[in-house]
Amino acid sequence: MVVFRVANAKFKDFTLSGIGAEKVGGRWNEVGTRAVYCSENISLALLEYYVHSDNIANLPREILVAKIEFPDDFPIEKLTELPKHWNQYPYSTETTTIFTELVNKKGVFALRVPSTIVNMEYNLILNPLYQEFGKVRVKEFLNLRIDPRFRKGSVL
Repeated sequence: MVVFRVANAKFKDFTLSGIGAEKVGGRWNEVGTRAVYCSENISLALLEYYVHSDNIANLPREILVAKIEFPDDFPIEKLTELPKHWNQYPYSTETTTIFTELVNKKGVFALRVPSTIVNMEYNLILNPLYQEFGKVRVKEFLNLRIDPRFRKGSVL
């Protein structure tokens, strides 16, 4: 399977570490839980990156997109029912504990969840502590040149 993640060039060696999400938490993980947020396609990965950026006017003209591969048979958990306020901001503890609880179960590689930006498309939150995570690879880093209108904020 292939997923995508926008990577900071300065920290590209840590793309699969989950350290950033561990430090600040996210919609699906608590502070203290490593998580690697990815998207099923490049455009969604880019949108997710932009909505989490503080100052889009200062974003680089080119960004790196990590093309991440892992075996198709890795176990991916899909929520059968979303919490009532799953898409609210700021995040609810209803959602932040979900991935953390899954990570504490043995054998869970990833959680597949709808994006709050485009809820018909999906993000995967990878568990870097999964016992076979060593099989996860950044196949390549793609250089993505950004339309200057994004930097002005006129697109979003």
